[in-house]
Amino acid sequence: MQSGQLDTLFEVYQQSSEKNTAGQKKDVWTVIGSFYGGVEPISTQTFVQSGLQGSALVCRVVMRPDDYPGLNAALIIKDVDRGEIYKISGVLPINKGKQSLLCMIGKLL
Repeated sequence: MQSGQLDTLFEVYQQSSEKNTAGQKKDVWTVIGSFYGGVEPISTQTFVQSGLQGSALVCRVVMRPDDYPGLNAALIIKDVDRGEIYKISGVLPINKGKQSLLCMIGKLL
């Protein structure tokens, strides 16, 4: 994927617990950052090698170099323009500063 195609804005969300006025715990997703990237489908061979199971669609989200360090599988990302939410399954380094996220869409949580 060429760097000119990494023009989709993604927001990064982290889950946390808050108490409502009645004192009950409630899980909420909070925006903790954003980055630019692009979505690519993955090959069947890559999907089989990853060991992922379930009915979720799997794709790769390629990030611009050093846009948002520290992404991990506990976070989710959202395509701001299209409103699609992706669950991060793993982070794959491509080269210095550039990484690719293996993500699921469909069965998210």
